[in-house]
Amino acid sequence: MQLAGRIDPGVLTTIEGSFYKIVTSESPEDVAQQLRTFLRDGGIPESSKFITFLKLIHTDIVYPAAVELRQNVYDRLKYTDLKGSWRVAITLFNKHCHSIVISKKELGSLSHRGNDFFEFEWQVKIDAMVSLSRLLDAKFNVLAFGAHESMAPERVAELSQTLKAYLPGPCMPYRMRSYSFSDILEALATALQASPNVRRASRS
Repeated sequence: MQLAGRIDPGVLTTIEGSFYKIVTSESPEDVAQQLRTFLRDGGIPESSKFITFLKLIHTDIVYPAAVELRQNVYDRLKYTDLKGSWRVAITLFNKHCHSIVISKKELGSLSHRGNDFFEFEWQVKIDAMVSLSRLLDAKFNVLAFGAHESMAPERVAELSQTLKAYLPGPCMPYRMRSYSFSDILEALATALQASPNVRRASRS
């Protein structure tokens, strides 16, 4: 409702009258389905600025980029989805055009352990008319990538070469390391010994 109030106050009354009648569950799965029902049957005009705005974060926008990575990267660098890593930023330049930036992280292993672990973040940036009637510019690239500190140099080179076409310029991977449970406990003990105030607070 805050979003609607900022970009399209005219639909607020419609939303207030139907939203809580349709969206009644606290379960994430149920809420997702009920939100779809609300957007379809809640009475908000398809031509409203609110609906137009929501279309900017539809998965269809990033689908071509996701397919490009799957076809040209996945066979050499098997990766999996990093849940919760989607980020969307929409900047309104003026009354007529805006920039949509959608970014996503992928993982090269199911575990941080192992010398073959890597990750990379990709981004789709689109400049378009507010009405979505015209696309002004579109860019897709890999922002950065990281490799486990013990990854073999040959594998790091393969990682760099595979992602090279999508990088905005020369880029070296940032290094990543694994931490065992004993490493974490040791670091915590060291921190507690160095901070008397923390020790007193933990006892109280």
